[in-house]
Amino acid sequence: MNIENKIKETKNNTINMLLDKDNKNKISLSNIDEYENNIKKIDIEKNKNILITKHNKNIYIYKFIAIAASIILIFGIYFFISNNKNNKNIIANNTNVIFELDNGEIILPEKENKSNVTTKYKIDNKNKIIAFSKSKNTKNNISATKQNKLIIPKGKQYSIILPDGTQVWLNSDSELTYPSLFNKHNRIVHLKGEAYFNVAHINNSTFRVKTNNIKITVTGTEFNVNSYNSTNVVLIKGSVYLNNDSNKQKTILHPGEKAIVNNKNNIIVSKTNINNEIAWRKGIIFFKKTRLNEVFKILERNYNITIINNSNNNDKITGQINRNKNITWVLDNIKLFAPIKYNIKNNIIFIENK
Repeated sequence: MNIENKIKETKNNTINMLLDKDNKNKISLSNIDEYENNIKKIDIEKNKNILITKHNKNIYIYKFIAIAASIILIFGIYFFISNNKNNKNIIANNTNVIFELDNGEIILPEKENKSNVTTKYKIDNKNKIIAFSKSKNTKNNISATKQNKLIIPKGKQYSIILPDGTQVWLNSDSELTYPSLFNKHNRIVHLKGEAYFNVAHINNSTFRVKTNNIKITVTGTEFNVNSYNSTNVVLIKGSVYLNNDSNKQKTILHPGEKAIVNNKNNIIVSKTNINNEIAWRKGIIFFKKTRLNEVFKILERNYNITIINNSNNNDKITGQINRNKNITWVLDNIKLFAPIKYNIKNNIIFIENK
């Protein structure tokens, strides 16, 4: 039997198994043909990612197991797993979004009265802060050194409209620092973590985002910056200019391109799938050839939980997860095609070899 027929047979058997299991279970098949086509490409391109890359002995056995199991998880194919009595509940740590004003005042936006409007900000009903600009003529002698900071904890996302009209969506475990009064010709913000920017165009005024190792300069555009580890920038619209302060390397990005600062501190540019890069804004966690150890770090950040990985398994996986899914649902699906198991003790998840 050739590889294409085997894939189709595996797919159909898996679907039947899921549909027969429980009438209450649900499965979406809208992207299954797309998934099958991607699997064919994976098989054709020898030595490339095959979902579980560690097992190169008995390769077809493991590939078919991975294909069948990962239909549950990958490319938007989700199903509901009814009550599993063996799973314990894991409770996310209770932390709040923090908005620190230039005078040191601490605001908890999620707990603020949404109808409360001050001279500095207002909070709307969609998890968003609207920051007001300080006047140059203010009596408080505000300077560019006066900074506001928005801190997003693990497990949450939040957005802000800056005084110049720029919209910023911040991902989990991120910080944005911006001045109370932007410079007329040079608007500068500092980012830790990940954020999506839709920059307001102002004539003769550039907008700069600084991370730990790169400076991004724009006039009016949309782009995503991820600086959890090394910085990477994805351009959606317009153009951006990257400046590496350490080696003076300069790069211009075009829409659909991604720039990564590698471990030698050089900027590398390549084409990328924009939808996958910004999937987090729609509550989707996307993995592409991501090693399990890194997967667990991403889950920690998105679910605000503690995972201790005692497994020596470091396979690569590709797939996507809806952030609304319970963490035990996610782990149950991962262990279907990775040789791991997990236990929950004192609200901590321990990963072990199977």
